[in-house]
Amino acid sequence: MASAQPAAVNAASLPLLTSARAAHSMTAEEAARGYPVHLQAVVTYYDPYIDPRHAALFVSDKTGSIFVVIPAQPILPLHAGTLLDIRGMTGSGDFAPIVDHARIRVIGESHLPEDAPRASLGQMLTGEKDGQWVEVESVVHSIRELGMDVTLDLALSDGRVSATTPKEPGADYARLIDAKVKIHANVAPYFNAYRQLAGAHLFFPSMAQVQIEEPAPPDPFVLPVRPINSLLRYEPRSEEHTSELQSPCNL
Repeated sequence: MASAQPAAVNAASLPLLTSARAAHSMTAEEAARGYPVHLQAVVTYYDPYIDPRHAALFVSDKTGSIFVVIPAQPILPLHAGTLLDIRGMTGSGDFAPIVDHARIRVIGESHLPEDAPRASLGQMLTGEKDGQWVEVESVVHSIRELGMDVTLDLALSDGRVSATTPKEPGADYARLIDAKVKIHANVAPYFNAYRQLAGAHLFFPSMAQVQIEEPAPPDPFVLPVRPINSLLRYEPRSEEHTSELQSPCNL
C-alpha cells in the first residue's frame, strides 16, 4: 500500500485536494505527482502490526475512504471513530492512490460512516470498492490468529474472502465459526508486481462491526451427516423439489 517518493514537481503549482474522493479517484500517474492533501476524516481502521513497512490506516470523510501511510512506530492512540486532521500528498500506492508522507493530528471523536453499501466479491474484484467502507454478508468458515491480528475466512454468496482485525483481549472469535454475519470493513486489494488486481481482502476495526444474523449451531454433531463424495455436488432445494413432485400438474 506504500508508494515511492513523488516525482519532483512544484507542489505549489498543484491544487490542494480536500476530500478522500478527490485524492483516491486520480490515476496512479497523476497521484504520483504529489498533489497536496488536507483532510478531516474519521479513522475506520488502524493497525500498526499488519505491515512491516508502515501502519495500516484507513480513513473516511463524507465523500469516501482512502488509505493513509504513517509509520508503524510509535503506536498511536487511534481507534475507529477518532477524528483526524490529515496533511500529506498523493502517492500512487501499490494499486490505487493513497495519502503519503502524512502528518496527522487528533481533533476529536466522531462515529463510523453510517452508509456502508453492500458489496459482493465480484464488485471487490473489479477494484471499484478499493479502500471503501462496505458491508458484506457471509458465513464464517474458520478463524486464524497470527501475531496481534485475527483473520476470519468468510464464505460470501459469490466466493470467499478473508477479513482481518486487530486482536481484542477477551474476544471470543471461535463463536463466529459457522455463524452467518454482517461485517462493516474497508476493502483492500491483493495485487501483483504489475499493479494488477489479484484478489481482495477486508479490514474491520473490531468485533463491534460484526453483527451475528444467525448463530452457529450449538452442537455441529447434530447436523445431518453427508458422505464426503457428495460435497460440492448440485442438489435441488428440498422444499421446492418435494412441492413439484407432489403437484397434480406433474402427475
